[in-house]
Amino acid sequence: MPRDHASSPIASTLSAVRIRRALSLAVFCGIAYFAVLELFLAIPAFNGVTQIRPASGLGPVLGLLFGFPAAAGCATANLISDFIHWPGDPALPYYFLVQLVYALGLRAVWRIAFRGDEEPSLRTASRIAVFIAGALLDSALITALLMPVEFDSMQALNIHVVRLLNNFLAIVYIGSAVMLAAERLRSDGHERALSERFALVALGMTVLASVLCVSSMLAFSGIEGAVDEAHFDRLVAQIYLTLTAITICLFSLACVMLDIIERSLATPLHDLAADARTLAQRMEAVGPEQMRDGALDVHLTSDRVLEEIALVAHESNEMRHALGESMIEAQTSARERERVATELGLASQIQTNALPCGFADLECTYGASIEAIMHPARSVGGDFYDVFPLDEHRICALVADVSDKGIPAALFMMRAMAEARECLRSAASLGEGLSHATAHLCANNDAMLFVTMFALALDTRTGEIEYSNAGHNLPILCSDSRGNRWIRAKAGLPLGVLDDFFYASERTMLLPGEQIVLYTDGVTE
Repeated sequence: MPRDHASSPIASTLSAVRIRRALSLAVFCGIAYFAVLELFLAIPAFNGVTQIRPASGLGPVLGLLFGFPAAAGCATANLISDFIHWPGDPALPYYFLVQLVYALGLRAVWRIAFRGDEEPSLRTASRIAVFIAGALLDSALITALLMPVEFDSMQALNIHVVRLLNNFLAIVYIGSAVMLAAERLRSDGHERALSERFALVALGMTVLASVLCVSSMLAFSGIEGAVDEAHFDRLVAQIYLTLTAITICLFSLACVMLDIIERSLATPLHDLAADARTLAQRMEAVGPEQMRDGALDVHLTSDRVLEEIALVAHESNEMRHALGESMIEAQTSARERERVATELGLASQIQTNALPCGFADLECTYGASIEAIMHPARSVGGDFYDVFPLDEHRICALVADVSDKGIPAALFMMRAMAEARECLRSAASLGEGLSHATAHLCANNDAMLFVTMFALALDTRTGEIEYSNAGHNLPILCSDSRGNRWIRAKAGLPLGVLDDFFYASERTMLLPGEQIVLYTDGVTE
């Protein structure tokens, strides 16, 4: 119960809003209908034999666009006008009912034709055709309903035929203009559809024809007194019949042309645009394999397509096949890159683990302070360092740089590191050790790689340093007493260039508290 009480005020408010909206719509449409009706009733040339009633086109179209409130507003406005001009006519209630049916007739035809699914517009050939047919049927309906109460006669053309043609032409001229204006307001200023432009062309041509006919009619009506009444009646009949024939022919031609263009051009283009709008979502759902195999191909619904449009659809499908293939290749490449990255990460870890990182034992044994840092330019590289004992009193330190980067340099670095350590340990001097190392590295070196290296050995008993340079950057001696200075070493060729090159050894002293900094070109660059 509380739920019902709570929802009741909301429902009442919604109902009140709908009622106010319906009343406002009825009043607005009624005022517009009354103004047009009275304006043309005040012009003598549009009354009498001519029976021109442009307001007859407003009721059915407003009823089609806005439903019963608009139809009721137009019928009420017509009743008020009839009461003003013929206050004692007992058939006024009947006229009101007939006008209400007339204002709802076109809407009924539209709903029957499209089963209530199509909004009122003139966007397609079928809608234009239904609009013209509905206008003719609605005009015939009101003519049939008014025949029992209308007994006026005309010499050339029956008054009921005049009313039928007037109502039909008014719906086509006035109604189509109102329909196109309403469609333009709903489109928010977007480009007009192809069918709208064709409808505008047809309407413009029929309006031009009607202006010429009406101008002729007004010219003859100005001399009506000098023209035989029967002749004037025939003139009016001829104008009505000619104008109706022109209207039907022009709109029929526009419908036929629009139907051809829709099937061969507009509908295929719409299919292509609709398919393109959802392509990205469908690509994610389908996957590149099915896309490559044609799962997302464009399928045009029209069976009569221009050759150029068919070619665009074919090329679009070929592009999708190629895109699917490219996506598959990209995924394969991504998996390969991920595998390579994993292997490089493992190789980098192996390379880092191959370098000495803990020097506590050496520092304790030889009484020297040792620090080392390496940051590869890539995951793996060719720079390396090594620290190892030569005998009970001497410790060797070296820094080297392979000529290449990446995996080849890393592999050559591991070989060079092993060869240098082995040769330096077994040689009588550092120069002799480097000479043996370059001979070993030149063997089986088809890649023509080489390595620069600076090696030094510290005798911890005397502080004497032996050093030999294989084309590497000169180290720096840092001293508070002697100042910072380069250790000038005779530059030799990099290891792996010549197998019989001899490297010289040089000596200097390292005082307590002094430091030597070895580095690669990665620091200077």
